[in-house]
Amino acid sequence: MEPPVDVLAAGVCLFNLLTGREPFRAIGDVFHQRICKKPVQATKYSLIAEDAIKLVARMIDLDPATRISIPQIKSHDWLKGKTASDEEVLQYFTEVVGK
Repeated sequence: MEPPVDVLAAGVCLFNLLTGREPFRAIGDVFHQRICKKPVQATKYSLIAEDAIKLVARMIDLDPATRISIPQIKSHDWLKGKTASDEEVLQYFTEVVGK
């Protein structure tokens, strides 16, 4: 079984990769509490899939007993979910980023 701290560290890295910033400044601070309690509302990144943010929240859960495990991560909806088609990505960049 993987050490729970590895999952927490991976959750921090994943959030950073998805958003370009840290999910919190210190374990248990107000930002950390918000992400764990209401992950979708706590992030202002509409570009990040809701399932991805929910996965991060499960990964950075302070309680090792309730923190998601690696086998659970592998079967998480975000990792098995729909990938945007080339057309959807092009449309997004044309409409939103191109402005």
